[in-house]
Amino acid sequence: MSPILRIKLARALSGVIFWVPVIVLYFNHRGLSEIQTYSIIAFYGFAVAFLEFPTGVISDYYSQSLSLKVGYLINSLGIVALCFPLPLYLLYLAQFVSALGISLTSGSDLALMSQYSSNMKRDVKDSKIWLHISILVSSAIGAFIFPSYPTLPLLLTGGAGVLCFLLLRNVHDLERTVKYSGNIFKKAQEGIQIVMKNRVLFLVTTVSGLLVGFEMSIKYLFNSLFLSLHIGVPYHGVIFSALVILQILGISLYKSRHSKRNALSLFLIPLAIVTIGFSRFIPITLLLLAIIFIMRGINDTFLELTTVEETPSANTASVLSFKSLLQRLLGSIYAFSFGLLLAKKDIFFVFLLIGIFLCVVVLWFLLQYRRNEEPKTL
Repeated sequence: MSPILRIKLARALSGVIFWVPVIVLYFNHRGLSEIQTYSIIAFYGFAVAFLEFPTGVISDYYSQSLSLKVGYLINSLGIVALCFPLPLYLLYLAQFVSALGISLTSGSDLALMSQYSSNMKRDVKDSKIWLHISILVSSAIGAFIFPSYPTLPLLLTGGAGVLCFLLLRNVHDLERTVKYSGNIFKKAQEGIQIVMKNRVLFLVTTVSGLLVGFEMSIKYLFNSLFLSLHIGVPYHGVIFSALVILQILGISLYKSRHSKRNALSLFLIPLAIVTIGFSRFIPITLLLLAIIFIMRGINDTFLELTTVEETPSANTASVLSFKSLLQRLLGSIYAFSFGLLLAKKDIFFVFLLIGIFLCVVVLWFLLQYRRNEEPKTL
């Protein structure tokens, strides 16, 4: 098996998330309150966010392949630890361990792929499609097995991380025959300076944090949303899987960085979120979620490829990690806010409030991006 295929398969397997559609229910099953549940989820996101950039710098400085291998194993350890009857503070510790693993892999997978790839656009699209196939299959299965075996989704997810490690055990960096000669802190500074000096990168990084951060955390609202619509728990995973299929469709619809479709994908997402805030009907809500996930597929691919194209290869992992840092940091703030809002307001108010905010964000981004891309079109 070729190294590029191993890297793509490992990235696909990293999308095995049997636990995601039921994590809120799992913590509730363990006796945690809504605020405790969303606080742990938010802590996980904060931990990944703060570890994201330092681990990306370490990956660029030492070894992108080693960062991936260690990250997959550590993440598996943290996830499996949640299966045990741990006190609250150890649940936080387990989430921190998992966050460290995720942060070591984030950005390093694409950076290592770029070393071996002869067609980066094709390989990124392929790996994203395979990744989301893993997400849809595992999430559907996870929701069905949870009522009978609450810890099994966590165990299966941990096992997938071990398979990722085994796939990459003989894959090494092509461009790391010698270590980076400069100071590691200077390497970190370089990554930040690249983002701040490149206006397009700055805009993409900012909107990624604010918009993609919500897209990453929206799954934690599904249990509350679907229960409010009187949809049974076993169907939560089925709906989530169907939405992931639509996200794969969106990825396949992505054409080029300067397609006008990308502008449409960005603005339709917050509009659909606002509309969910007014909807109380299952068909309309599911249709709006479908629009969000199709547009998300186009949107995320556009933002990811733009970042890779605008970044020097020696700083790819650092810049991708910095972008991911903002996504996860703001996603954690969203998740923590969900817990506070849901304690006092209903789920539909949460969607309405967030949607209005994101409409303003995306409008600002499109105006600024067009100004910096002229005479090109988005």
